Amino acid sequence: MAQTWIRYGVGLDMSSADFMATFVGQNEVEEIKIIAKRKFSNTPGGVEKFHQWVEKKAKNPDLPLRMVMEVTGVYHENLLYHLVQWGYYVSLELGKRTKRYAQSLGLDTKTDPSDAYALAHLAVSRKLKRWKPITKAAYQVRQVLRLRDETVQTRGAFQNRLHSAQRAHYADPGAIRSLKRTIKHLIEEEKRLEKQATEMVKKDPEVWGKINRIVKSLPGVGILTMLKIVLETNGFEAFRSAKQLTRYTGYDIIEKQSGAYKGKTKISKQGNARIRKALYMPAMTHIRCSEGTIKQLYLRVLQRTGLTKKAQTAAQRKLLCLIFALWKSDQAYDPNYQHRHQPQKEGSSDRRQELHEIAPA
Repeated sequence: MAQTWIRYGVGLDMSSADFMATFVGQNEVEEIKIIAKRKFSNTPGGVEKFHQWVEKKAKNPDLPLRMVMEVTGVYHENLLYHLVQWGYYVSLELGKRTKRYAQSLGLDTKTDPSDAYALAHLAVSRKLKRWKPITKAAYQVRQVLRLRDETVQTRGAFQNRLHSAQRAHYADPGAIRSLKRTIKHLIEEEKRLEKQATEMVKKDPEVWGKINRIVKSLPGVGILTMLKIVLETNGFEAFRSAKQLTRYTGYDIIEKQSGAYKGKTKISKQGNARIRKALYMPAMTHIRCSEGTIKQLYLRVLQRTGLTKKAQTAAQRKLLCLIFALWKSDQAYDPNYQHRHQPQKEGSSDRRQELHEIAPA
């Protein structure tokens, strides 16, 4: 007897060389069954074959069809952008969420087919947000900034080598000169990439105006920091609340508590690490240069816990939420804003607020 499907779902488990696709259907009694599964090469030819395969398996083109894939560095991007161009409803999920969803299905074994099935099951079982791509120009600027960060890391490695070479018992003058030339070249390349990224963003007066407004008013936050945050979040396009943003960046709070037991709280770190890295120095600079709510939070957490790292993390998270609020409201930072509103009462027992303040990195 032929199945009567009410919706389709496709799970895509990506890797650098290939990807596993599982096509499922959900029937009228909400049973989810595998219709087909197949592995494709992660190449332009493999992507095209996958497109033809999906069109063939979706026998009723009027039924909802949704696809889900995990974030995997850059390996998923080629297929993802093609699917968007073809008009498919695609959702991009963090590995943390899909792993827990697979465990809820009883899939303890981790293989490409089982991962793809869990993603397909998620596609038809949950109402996931449709992924929206960033513009070509924003994507290119983001690539320039990421290359700049990689250049900084490379320079750091060469500076460490230079430090060792200069202190070696038999120091080689030729090797030292070579290392210095390389470091000089990397510094020049960093500056060139920073200038290139800035000039590219200036071509969009609206975005550049919002960035400038925040940078000129918010102590500690520079152009480079704002560029990274705005481009890594696609201008906060997909975020409706600070809670969603903190989850995306890995600043969301994990609490372990059962009965009388109260474990340590911490941030998940399951998110965009580039943003967390970009916020460290700006948050510390802001604390030194401003007497606002972020510094008050930093001192309060430091006094309560005695742990500098916890206080720093709380400050970074608060700074990110502040930038998000300024961007969404299209306003400059006003250090006197908090004084015009009723402050939180001292000794508040709001447990959730306390967790946000003291969660360590």
